[in-house]
Amino acid sequence: MSLLRLTCGLFLLCMSVGFAQNQRPITHQDYAAWEGVDESTLSRQGTWAAITVSPQQGDPRVVLAPPTGSAQLILQRASHPAFTASEKFVAMSIHPAYDTVRAKKLAEVAKKDMPHDSLAVVSLADLTVVKVGHVQSFAIPPKGGDWLAYLYEEGYPETPEDSTDDDLPGQTLVIQNLANQTTYTLNRVSGYAWAHEGTRLAAIRKPSADSVQDGGVYVFDVKNLAFTAVDEGWETYQGLTWDEPGTQLAYLATPDSAEADRRAFTLKYWSPRGGLVSLVDANTPGMPEAWWVSEHGSLNFSKNGTRLFLGTRPQPVKYAYEEDSTLLEEDRPGLDIWNWQDVRLMPQQLLEAKDDEKKSYTAVWWIKEGKLVQLATPEIPEVEGDEHRNSTVWVGQDRSPYQRSYSWAYPWAHDVYSVDLATGAKRLIYQGATDNAKLSPGGRYVAWFEISADSNWMVYDLKDQVLRQPSDGIPHPLWDELNDRPMLPNPYGAAGWVEDDEALWIYDRYDIWSLDPTGKNGPVNVTQGQGRRHQRELRLAELNWNDAAYAIPKRQEVLLNSYHEETKEYGIYALGSRRNALVRRVEGPYRYHRVQKAPESTRSVVFVRESFEESPNLYGTAWDFADVKKLTNLNPQQAELLWGTAELMHFTSLQGDALDGVLYKPANFDPSKQYPMIVYFYERLSQTMYAHMNPRPSSSTINIPWAVSNGYLVLVPDITYQIGAPGPSAYDCIVPATQAVIAQGFVKEDAIGLQGQSWGGYQTAYLVTRTNLYACASAGAIVSNMTSAYGGIRWGSGLSRAFQYEHTQSRLGGSLWESPREYIENSPLFFADRVRTPLLLMHNDEDSAVPWYQGIEMFNALRRLNQPVWMLVYNGEPHNLRQWRNRMDLSMRMGQFFDVYLKGAPMPLWMESGIPATDKGRYLGYGTTQEEEKQD
Repeated sequence: MSLLRLTCGLFLLCMSVGFAQNQRPITHQDYAAWEGVDESTLSRQGTWAAITVSPQQGDPRVVLAPPTGSAQLILQRASHPAFTASEKFVAMSIHPAYDTVRAKKLAEVAKKDMPHDSLAVVSLADLTVVKVGHVQSFAIPPKGGDWLAYLYEEGYPETPEDSTDDDLPGQTLVIQNLANQTTYTLNRVSGYAWAHEGTRLAAIRKPSADSVQDGGVYVFDVKNLAFTAVDEGWETYQGLTWDEPGTQLAYLATPDSAEADRRAFTLKYWSPRGGLVSLVDANTPGMPEAWWVSEHGSLNFSKNGTRLFLGTRPQPVKYAYEEDSTLLEEDRPGLDIWNWQDVRLMPQQLLEAKDDEKKSYTAVWWIKEGKLVQLATPEIPEVEGDEHRNSTVWVGQDRSPYQRSYSWAYPWAHDVYSVDLATGAKRLIYQGATDNAKLSPGGRYVAWFEISADSNWMVYDLKDQVLRQPSDGIPHPLWDELNDRPMLPNPYGAAGWVEDDEALWIYDRYDIWSLDPTGKNGPVNVTQGQGRRHQRELRLAELNWNDAAYAIPKRQEVLLNSYHEETKEYGIYALGSRRNALVRRVEGPYRYHRVQKAPESTRSVVFVRESFEESPNLYGTAWDFADVKKLTNLNPQQAELLWGTAELMHFTSLQGDALDGVLYKPANFDPSKQYPMIVYFYERLSQTMYAHMNPRPSSSTINIPWAVSNGYLVLVPDITYQIGAPGPSAYDCIVPATQAVIAQGFVKEDAIGLQGQSWGGYQTAYLVTRTNLYACASAGAIVSNMTSAYGGIRWGSGLSRAFQYEHTQSRLGGSLWESPREYIENSPLFFADRVRTPLLLMHNDEDSAVPWYQGIEMFNALRRLNQPVWMLVYNGEPHNLRQWRNRMDLSMRMGQFFDVYLKGAPMPLWMESGIPATDKGRYLGYGTTQEEEKQD
């Protein structure tokens, strides 16, 4: 070896050692600044990309860059970028500085005196920026040249420039041609909408203080550059909706004030040639008796402009007791009546009551024919068409015959109907379907996967009125091959339809198959079986294909996402236009995702690349991926932190299953040393090996980067299940995985902890009744007693919990009276006297998924048994924590808990002596002494 090479090697070694010595562990204070890519937007031809980057707390920014080049401009405090159709300009919101807003909140500054949003417009030719203050919202038409509209906050500007409106100031709408900088304004605007093609804009103008008659709907035409009042004098206008060319406008209006008990709305219609017409109200032929136009329904034109869809509903019923002025509120009984014949349980009814009161039923107005047809009804409330709404036959689905059994049966069934848009006539095409039926883009077929003993893809031909099974003959399962729940397995899903309804692409475990809906040809493996041969899961990337956005293009190359089951690596592949060549674009020890192309071009592509060690960043390239450019550089502060590595490990369960797991090791890992270890789990998680895990305050689970950075090993093993034995199955996988790592000699055997949340929390609670291998355990939102949980309610949905125990995640496979032994043997509570492991529980008092009395049952049992147990109950929080302050608090306490039992750290006051209710909110108890607590 030459002296020069030796000297260089020693220099690099010294640099590496020195750099590592300067790195520090992650602290909880590092979370706020950690960034992520919120969204990426490409201009229509892909010339530019706008990337919104946000920290967990703080100010976002927008990065503007050509997808095939490097970053050109960064705008601080910016978000929601939108390009003009010409690609010459981009507009975005600019927000007040986070620290400024926080300081003013602390100073209790009045809302009107708080800082406001602004609008920024960037000229992409020279990257100059123009800002406008006090802008509430803005909009750019998708295909509208260089037009921009923005709405000032109320009262700004006090004297609008270029305005001839002498009325009182209000919210001012500005329409601007960015190419020549001309502007046009309208005062007192409450809402506005561009036509897709950018030919016209409609605005709702509020009445002045003098008269309701001078409020109304105005239209701005980009040809004559003027506002025209098309409707005036009604109290309320809402729901401005254009057809794509901007030749038809629809909206709702009512003469009734907001204070009226009942407000009757009219569907109104305007066109440049025909003027204003009132189309639909309660008296229109075709409107069901005692129904009217729903103010809560949505308005939509079909893409071809021949039909207008609206919502209708029964008029509200006035009950006699509401009109009885002799009754006081205290005279009316306050109760809920549960009836065994109710289709929906009362808790579900109560949760959905507001939605039920606002429920709309889809109807259609045939514009040329001038007739109203009611499509959805209370009997068949769900109707859905193709994405463009051009088809003349839609799909209806009725769940009511089966909905009562949703409490215990799964999968949930429903009947499928065809719905004729011309007459509203409905034809039953399938009874008891177990998957949502979808109409093909061309409207010829209805497709769904039938989950049954011989699960198959079903296609109903609406023209020929024939039901076919075009997936017959595929030699591989089209349903989850790894299903270990007591239910028929779900399908792998569909990629979508090929243009002109030519074929339906569906997935097996690895490959993509093309199905002929006519039944003339057999299935074709469009990925040539390469996925299964190489254990590589191939899935169509969801790209925007312009007019064919809802269909797979016939003669264009398409991109596929890939995931390798064995290596856990991700990639992007290209499938040739003739479907005869599959070519790798990128693949490797990363997670590639969020693949995106420009709306009208295959000129450029952007995607996100990440790994456990590499923060997610956006990359850009040409369609052929010949030259990939990194467009963002997120979280450079990671270089200052001790991070770690993620390694794939293999083990064998006690049932003999060969399984995978991920072992996260600290930075500068030394196999000759011994480390404390935390074992975290849920079900199968090894596929996330290359996912980047942001350091963030915990909503319920251990933050792996924090743990690894602070000297812990973290093991995440996969779990497989036996029906009727979810607890023992978890034991059979987690314990041998732990022992497999112990056998490697670098784990401190008396310093291993468990951590899990929800299903993982249940498994944690079960494990500590079976083994003393673990020095401590942290479990959130546990089910401790399956006998009492079985008959309970999932308060977030109002559904009974029974179906999940019999058929889904809990995997018991029978009812409580059919399988009482399984319910007891899988319940940690019944074996609480065996627990010798200190346990930290978290169960919040507004948990809508797992009733928090489940945590209380376990806490009370262990407390009586004098076993060390703590329970953190965050007030007003659901299943997983939402509020930053509470997530930071949980991170602190969970970290301290593990440090005490796995590192021998002093016990903090909240663990040592607790915090009595009289001291709630006075101190946090993080310190180990009162003096230390005062300093904190």
